[in-house]
Formats: sequence, structure tokens, C-alpha cells
Amino acid sequence: MSSKKNSTSKESSFEDDLQRLEEIVNDLESGKLPLDSALQQFESGVKLVRKCEQTLSAAEKKIEMLVQGMDNNLEAVPFNESGDAEETATAEKPSPDTAKHQPKEPKSKQAPPSAAEYSDATEDDADDEDELY
Repeated sequence: MSSKKNSTSKESSFEDDLQRLEEIVNDLESGKLPLDSALQQFESGVKLVRKCEQTLSAAEKKIEMLVQGMDNNLEAVPFNESGDAEETATAEKPSPDTAKHQPKEPKSKQAPPSAAEYSDATEDDADDEDELY
């Protein structure tokens, strides 16, 4: 059985917490723990997962994203919580050469067709109906 160290203390590192979490998972998966001990291990594991998530979230906030400016120089832009680096960037839109390398917006986020586009499609469909009969 693994050692029971207090890994939820503030001094433990992310790596220590992750290692302890792996030990808890192995102990629980072995099926050899009495119910009370398994419940205590599970509770400790949940606390460690939450602590690790907080640590990762804090680290994510410190990440700087690189944004390519008009002059093709890379500039560091702090990561913001919305995940949109362009809001904090001072660079203008990228040149057409770099724009073609930008990921396309998924269809689910595209605006629905305008009324004019929709009415054009229905007129064409009406012509097709005459051909069917």
C-alpha cells in the first residue's frame, strides 16, 4: 500500500500531487482496500484533482500567446480569460498572405443566410417543382 502523506498541503508541487493522485487511483483500482479506506482515498483524490485543476488554471492564465502583426514580427500578448488574444493585441489585421493560413470559422458559428439569399434559393426551388410534375 502507498504511503499516506498529506499531499493536499500548500507546499506540495503539482508533480507531487499528480503522483499522489496516481497512487490513489492504483490503490482504488486494486480493489483490496476496505470500504472506509477506499472512501477516504476517494475523497483525498477528489481534493487533489481540484487542486491540480486550480494549478493548471493559474498556469494557463500566465501563458503568453504569440500574435503575428502586420510587419510579420511576432509579439507577445498576455493570455486573457476569454481566450481571445486579438482583443488585447495592438496589431492590425494580418496581411492577405498570412490571412489564408488562419483557421476558418466552423459552419455552426457562421451567420444564417440573409433574407435575400434565402428568397433566391426558394425561387429556384419553385422552378424545380414545376419540372417534377
